[in-house]
Amino acid sequence: MEEEGYTNTLETAFFVCVIFIGFLAAILCGLFIGTEYSDGTIRNKIIAGQTRFGIYAAVLVCCCMAVLIMYVAFFIPCLCVGIPLLGFFDATMKTVLLYTLDALLLGMAFASIFTAFPPITVSISLRQYFLVKPKALVSLQAGLKIEFTRQA
Repeated sequence: MEEEGYTNTLETAFFVCVIFIGFLAAILCGLFIGTEYSDGTIRNKIIAGQTRFGIYAAVLVCCCMAVLIMYVAFFIPCLCVGIPLLGFFDATMKTVLLYTLDALLLGMAFASIFTAFPPITVSISLRQYFLVKPKALVSLQAGLKIEFTRQA
């Protein structure tokens, strides 16, 4: 599809989620770990005799699985809607699969970083959300070509 000199392909729509998964992973991991601390679940795990590494590994696996679920929740509807509207991928399947694997590994890297540093995760994610949100609204405005005028 040609629109104002820009070619819209399924690849551009398919991998746009990589940008937002970092923000969502920060919020999800921060809320998950913060809830465990505030509810006393971590204390109960330590009292039950779990090692520090075992607790970290369990939280890491949960956060990685949540990130993978977020990717699948984006990829499947994107394919279901994107293939009829934009056609199939222009790139080879090998390239698409490698980019998909890269995106999944990046999501797991985000989850491991946000699991390793939980106290700063929520503050960073909220700060990024409030800093990015006005820019996202401006870009959404420009993309939809909506003009807001002030009435006197």
